Amino acid sequence: MFGAWDSRDTGQKVPRLVQSTIRAWKVSRLSRSAQYVPALDYHKVEVVEDESNLKQKDKDGLAERGFLHVPSTNQHGGIVAEGPIRRDVTVNLIALRRLEGEHGDAMRRYLLGLALLAAVEPLDPFLRQGCMLVPDAETAPQWSVVNRDGTRDAVTIDPKKLLEWAQGQAKSWGIAASRSLTFDAKRAKDDMKKGLKK
Repeated sequence: MFGAWDSRDTGQKVPRLVQSTIRAWKVSRLSRSAQYVPALDYHKVEVVEDESNLKQKDKDGLAERGFLHVPSTNQHGGIVAEGPIRRDVTVNLIALRRLEGEHGDAMRRYLLGLALLAAVEPLDPFLRQGCMLVPDAETAPQWSVVNRDGTRDAVTIDPKKLLEWAQGQAKSWGIAASRSLTFDAKRAKDDMKKGLKK
């Protein structure tokens, strides 16, 4: 659904069926600074020497452990978007058509149902600390089929009907029951030894 890359063995790449991007216009970048202050003055309690007597590598080691003041300046501090913020979701039907198998048609219909459900699912508004995006309630989502010649045909998606259709495709495809698997440490070690011999 969201792509895969076998970077360890075959190098095969599977394109994403669903891709979502968020873009903002008229953006101003912000910066921020911070200062780490130790819980104690460790020089006063004779835990560390005066900083002026320390070599840089010793300062770095003490700073990592929280014994010294550490400034952090001009770091990325987010953005201010004065223009619109837009989320585009693409369901790649070309990649979907290329998937083959013994029951290709049923599999593709099942995956199409999953892809469309993922596309219409409301976005979790919490992207990162300080950045929560919610849709504009006054602006309805716009869906369109993009044809190969670049023309677009508007479509309407009813999430409830889509869910019913997708559930029907799942039944046709036949979803296997959930199962628990046990990690075999011996097999992992044997495989690791084979890799080291290469």
